[in-house]
Amino acid sequence: MPRKYIKKNLQKTYIENDFQLALEAVENGSRSIRNAANYFHVPYTTLNSHVNNLTIYQETGRPTKFSKSEEQCLEETALVLQSWGKPLSTEEFLDLAKQYATSLNKSHLFPSGAPSYDWFRSFLKRHRNLVLKKSRPLEKKRASVTIEQVYGWHDLLTKIINDNDLVNRPGQIFNCDETGMSDSVGYSKVLVHRQTINPYRTEGGTGGKAYITVMLCGSATGFLWPPFIIYKSKRLFQEWCTGGPADAGYSNSDNQFSCSATKFIDVRTYREYSGEVTGYSYVKIAGRIPHFQFDLLDGNLTWQELEEYLELMRQSNSNNRRYKRLIYMCGTGWRARVAVIFADELNLAEILTVLDSGWYEWSERFFNSNSTPP
Repeated sequence: MPRKYIKKNLQKTYIENDFQLALEAVENGSRSIRNAANYFHVPYTTLNSHVNNLTIYQETGRPTKFSKSEEQCLEETALVLQSWGKPLSTEEFLDLAKQYATSLNKSHLFPSGAPSYDWFRSFLKRHRNLVLKKSRPLEKKRASVTIEQVYGWHDLLTKIINDNDLVNRPGQIFNCDETGMSDSVGYSKVLVHRQTINPYRTEGGTGGKAYITVMLCGSATGFLWPPFIIYKSKRLFQEWCTGGPADAGYSNSDNQFSCSATKFIDVRTYREYSGEVTGYSYVKIAGRIPHFQFDLLDGNLTWQELEEYLELMRQSNSNNRRYKRLIYMCGTGWRARVAVIFADELNLAEILTVLDSGWYEWSERFFNSNSTPP
């Protein structure tokens, strides 16, 4: 059978009322089958099949492999999976139909024992609610958002705008978003010789390995801030920062996005950090808080050592902010406050936090207890 088979005639060649009259005439014995077929202008074969109960199909044309209710079940299954964020590809739907046919003992109805692509195309023609479209990836966090959360967000936004009298000051309302770009040319259909087996197209760059993030920010009046461009790399080269938009900012990150991590920093002496000493006479337990990293800054630094430390921080953070948030802690809190002052001066992070009372409070509350620290 051709893939796009078109029937020559989709309509009956006789009137249904005439067919019923012919059937009644044969049943009451007033006419023979052939005479009734000629008199009422209905097909002899069709009339003969109905009179002798040889009718297999109740409708015009060959019946489908699955019944209407069974095909409806397949359609509803596909729609339910779509609502779950797991739409089926052609191959997945054919595999589902194969398993369904096996469960109904209908595998023998298919020539190859499983539904084919021709059957799939005819299935789509019968079920107009289903169509093939190119899917786009969606993060689970975005997919899990409910309509109540969306309404709640808009209610909160409306409250903030009204409380701060921003309705008449749209120039003070800004929206910031990010977009990512790859240097891959992507995939598309191209014109090649018919006998070509593996068509390819050369591309420059890294073949899709390089990734660039652009941060965009604009106000409700249409004012746009210069973009902030972030390269995914360990180093930031000068040629990457030339020829771009006016006043654009540039940075780099080992991760895909910059300013995305929180770093925990312990600014006590190394003897305190390693658990050799507690650091204070009233602190009973020595040790350190999990996930906090040792830092060279402590309260016993000389001015020369402090200058060397600041220079080290400048060199290690010369490519703008590396973290969105830095959390400092020490024994009781005062040394961490000094570190925050220096971090703020060097603009090391967007958010700077001091863990007040530091190791002293944490060790008293959580070190020997089963409770989990906040």
